Amino acid sequence: MLFWASGLPWREANLWFLERRQQEQRSSKTILSNAQSLHAYAKWLEHEDVDWRHFPQRKADRCLVRFRGALVKARDAQELASSTASARMRTVIAFYRWLYSQGLMTWNSLPWTDQTHSIRITTDVGIERTLLVQSTDLSIPRRRLSGTRLEEGLVPLSPSVRDDFLTFASKSAPLELTLMLLLGFFTGMRLGSICGLKTATLNYATPDPLAKDIWRLAIGPDAQPPVPTKFGVNGQPVIPSLLLDHLKEYAISARRLQRAKIAPHALQNNLFLSRHGNEYCERDVNKSPSVNVALFRLRTAAVAAGIPVYGFKFHDSRATFGTVVADHAIRNGGAVNALSVVKGLLLHKDEATSLKYIKFVEETPIKEQLANDFTIEFLRPLEALNV
Repeated sequence: MLFWASGLPWREANLWFLERRQQEQRSSKTILSNAQSLHAYAKWLEHEDVDWRHFPQRKADRCLVRFRGALVKARDAQELASSTASARMRTVIAFYRWLYSQGLMTWNSLPWTDQTHSIRITTDVGIERTLLVQSTDLSIPRRRLSGTRLEEGLVPLSPSVRDDFLTFASKSAPLELTLMLLLGFFTGMRLGSICGLKTATLNYATPDPLAKDIWRLAIGPDAQPPVPTKFGVNGQPVIPSLLLDHLKEYAISARRLQRAKIAPHALQNNLFLSRHGNEYCERDVNKSPSVNVALFRLRTAAVAAGIPVYGFKFHDSRATFGTVVADHAIRNGGAVNALSVVKGLLLHKDEATSLKYIKFVEETPIKEQLANDFTIEFLRPLEALNV
């Protein structure tokens, strides 16, 4: 529920959340995301001393137009991600559209102009389709970077930087964060799955039939015990035997057992628990504020020590694993066979996401050669001229 600074509830917004949950059958995760966007809007309204029903004749003075301007300004100043700005505006428009449909806003006409766009998509089986998408003149288009991008805009580290970063983490970071990073870099699992691992997950690991010193972990809703995954995909990510043994030792260590002792009964079998006995990630959520804070401190210290991990996010460890796997798979079996390997190890829901890794790896040598050519063509003549 949302409340104004005065302590009064925002009844209309709370009613919208309730209807979306009960009648539209939206997930609790979606409702929480909607609430976060409207919460940001409510804080902006109070900061600017603007009423959420303020729609004067002059368009530039309307609350929605001004809020859009504030989002664009924050995005351009890199205070807000482009995707976040777009999502907040989209959610606020959806809320006002619902208000109008329920007769809670008495406009003679909508205070925005609806627009319809057609987009072409390719299905999982390669069939192209055209979809009609409704938008408004108040929407904030999401900026997209050119070139091949990995899922969620992840950026991989080079193996050498990865190793330097992990060595630094082993000396400077909390043990739990170091182990989580090792899992991210060497299994490719998402943070939500890593935080949801159980001690039994390690004990039930099975050796890979084709690779020596490699084991398989069962994760997903059907695994025993269940481990959360994105979209509820079931799979068996690989894990090196050395890392598996290290995690088993941690599972029975005094440090973890002390945390499990004060944890609620339902969480006592979690592999990773905070020092207060709490889980690091909420259920079905791939975000962890405590991990983010610890990683921010580690990243800042690593950069100061000369390790180039500017802007590193936890899930970039997944991208690093994926690109290494794709590179070796392409070299040994070609791009077609590599596609299924990447899809299976990263537990992708569809091949389109896996294909991004294949393209990224295939384009890397071309980009490296272009960078070398650029140096020869432009930088060296400048050096000769002492410019």
